[in-house]
Amino acid sequence: MAERKLKTKLHFNRINMQRKDPRVWSAHNSRSCSMSEKIVVKVDGKVVLETEFKPEATQPRAYFVAYGTITQEDGVTVVNV
Repeated sequence: MAERKLKTKLHFNRINMQRKDPRVWSAHNSRSCSMSEKIVVKVDGKVVLETEFKPEATQPRAYFVAYGTITQEDGVTVVNV
């Protein structure tokens, strides 16, 4: 039997950033909170989205990076990967 997929929230932890802890990203669901330096989202084994954070930058910023096209649908931005 396949493992049940759960709603998962991706979160940037600014407190860890301030503490210089490299684990600034977390993936949280009802079973766990997994903290790490990077999150990669895969579909059928292919990476479709990944996180990026460069703490050494003058003004550190955190990003989600995906390759796709952008459209607008009823006021919602949609990224098709």
